[in-house]
Amino acid sequence: MARENASIDHLPAPRPTTLEAYLRELESRKEVTLPESQIYPLIKETLRQNGYQPELFLKGCKTTLTENRAVLELMVDLRHAPYQSLSDEAERAWITLLKMIPEQSLSQVYLKLDLLPYKESNMIRLLPESRVSIGKINLPLNQLEKKFGLKMQMNLADLQISDYRLSDHQLRLIK
Repeated sequence: MARENASIDHLPAPRPTTLEAYLRELESRKEVTLPESQIYPLIKETLRQNGYQPELFLKGCKTTLTENRAVLELMVDLRHAPYQSLSDEAERAWITLLKMIPEQSLSQVYLKLDLLPYKESNMIRLLPESRVSIGKINLPLNQLEKKFGLKMQMNLADLQISDYRLSDHQLRLIK
């Protein structure tokens, strides 16, 4: 006989699939877990909501999350990346980067971000061992910070969270 009165509370809640759905879940549950497979779609959606057309310059992404590390490997068309909206320092860095890559290769550039974030006060900062690789060029983030005056940090309040946790294959955001 079927168990008509069986509770389904033990089933996991369906995962949200849009940025708005994640934000609603974060607001209602005070915590949301993003699987690494959702990071790229959410990056694209966030860019769209900020007036960009990510399909013009983002061609693919592989995200690997482990404890205290995020690695994003992207294929990017740098000819169409919206660098004009960056801060003056970031735009200078971007233009310098463009000059380092042969023009015929700009349409398909491998970009790897190997990030080692940590929380300090209400900021997410990156350890000096964090790196950016553009094609075969491998740059420590602290060199980029020094050379271009870039601040490699993000305010948690801007993300509408108080904390985060990176673990194997997921990112947990805490309100």
